[in-house]
Amino acid sequence: MAINLSLANSQAQQLASYASDLRQMIKALLNYRDKLNYSWKAQEMVYVNAAIDDIVNRLNQTTESMDNLNNNIQSTANQIHQEEEAKRIAAERAAKEAEAKRQIELIVSREVDSKRRAEEIASREAGEKRQAEEMATRETKRQADEKTSRETEAKRQAEEKDLREAEAKKQANEKASREAEEKNYNNKGFLSNVSKFISNLFKKS
Repeated sequence: MAINLSLANSQAQQLASYASDLRQMIKALLNYRDKLNYSWKAQEMVYVNAAIDDIVNRLNQTTESMDNLNNNIQSTANQIHQEEEAKRIAAERAAKEAEAKRQIELIVSREVDSKRRAEEIASREAGEKRQAEEMATRETKRQADEKTSRETEAKRQAEEKDLREAEAKKQANEKASREAEEKNYNNKGFLSNVSKFISNLFKKS
């Protein structure tokens, strides 16, 4: 619990007021002693003066003790207050430093998290790009394979067509040759028959 500096100063001022009252009492007592000595010249005054002086000395010691206590209260209260204020300032500074450190750590954490998210996004984008490139490569290869297959099929069909045309041409040539041979054979037979007919005519004549 923090010291109540106002209360301590108030108590010190109250002690100072009591000490001031005692000094007024000492002054009044000394004044009374002087008046008593002036009006009473008896032998007993030696003892009365000694008793008054003893009281004055004790009161002076009391006021001196009260002054010392007053000073001690004020100095101790001020010292405690200064120490408490120093601790408070140190605690506030430590709290500010801790808050600043926390804010820095939070900023660093956010930056690390942002960097991690950016890396994750970049990784996903790289993965998507790689997948797109792979798909494009597969599609290009598929199209190329299909084109090659179509070209191969077209070439095969063209070769088959050429073969069919060559076969048809061969068959046509063979047919034409057979027809030519048959015609030639028929012509030879006809000529032979004509020759035989003519011969038979000449023989009959």
